[in-house]
Parts: sequence; C-alpha cells; structure tokens
Amino acid sequence: MKKFFKENYALVAGIALPLALIAVFFLASKASVISVPAPQYDAVFATNYSPWAINNPYRIGIDDGKLTIRHRPRKTKNVPRFPREPVIYVFDHKTLYAKRIDIDFQNVVEGLVKDPELDALNRKRIDPDPKSPDGYIFQRNSRSGSGLFGGLFGWGRHNRATHVLRKGVRTIPVESPQAINIYPSHFIGWVVK
Repeated sequence: MKKFFKENYALVAGIALPLALIAVFFLASKASVISVPAPQYDAVFATNYSPWAINNPYRIGIDDGKLTIRHRPRKTKNVPRFPREPVIYVFDHKTLYAKRIDIDFQNVVEGLVKDPELDALNRKRIDPDPKSPDGYIFQRNSRSGSGLFGGLFGWGRHNRATHVLRKGVRTIPVESPQAINIYPSHFIGWVVK
C-alpha cells in the first residue's frame, strides 16, 4: 500500500485535495447557517388573498395588535365575485410547520368576521412589522435552483417550499401538511405575546 502511494502520489493528491476542499466548503456553509439562531416567533399569513384586489369583499388587518377581518358587501352585482375566501395560516416556530386556521367567513357581525379560531389567535398580540423582533423576514421563495455546485452544499434545498423565513444566510422553509398556494399571498404579522 505504501508503495502504491509513493508511486502514484500525483493521482492520490488529485483525488484527495478536491475531496478535502469539498468537505471544507460543506462544513463552512453548515457552520454559517448554524450560527444564526432559530426563529422565536410564529408568523401569520394569508393565501388566496390580495389586499389590492377590488373585487375582494374581505379586508384583513391588524387593529391594536388583533387580527381583524372586515367584510364589505359589494354594492353592485356587475363586479365579478372574488373566486375564493382567504386562507389563514400560522407558522409555528417550534415545529417549523404552518397550520391552517379554519375560519367561518360567512359569520359576519357588524361588518367583522367572528370565529372562535380567530378569537383564540387574538388572545396574543400580533405585530404587523415585516421584520420579526429576532430579525426574520417572511417572504415568497423564488423557484430558481442553485445548480449542481449549490446542490452539493445544500444551498438549493429550501427551493421546495413556496414561502420561507429568512435571516442572513439561514433560510427556513414554511411547510404544511396541506399544499400552500403561493399566489396571492399576504404576510399579516408576528405573534409576539
């Protein structure tokens, strides 16, 4: 064995050095991601919803730290009906999964949607700031791949999700047992208390 290495040192070096370089890059990429702390706040977001759609009878907002859904009936019947009701999710930072909140959008009292699931969520304060108190941002994920080189180092794995939490080099996919529609989606806020 010693004789083989002595006679073929160029071949051994040609194989060992690239493998060592790949290992160094792999460990460096993992170390930089681990250095960013995990998220500490739940994120609330809606899909099938755009606040700018003129034919949407629902308006989702934050009033005094509480999630409110206003319903405004259409004044004219010529405006096409918005195809679907919004779907609201809460991304749990501990389990790293988004849970759909089942809200009865037909239960409207004095222009506001009332629902026990909504009341349970509103027991905590929701902050509409785009950046969480610990520095994460909720955003739609691009579908672009990172190529072969990025795939070797784990840079492209988050591209399977439609939404992500991002802080510096750390990207956390927002996944759910059900498929989450990427468009139209709207960030609502962070659960801070």
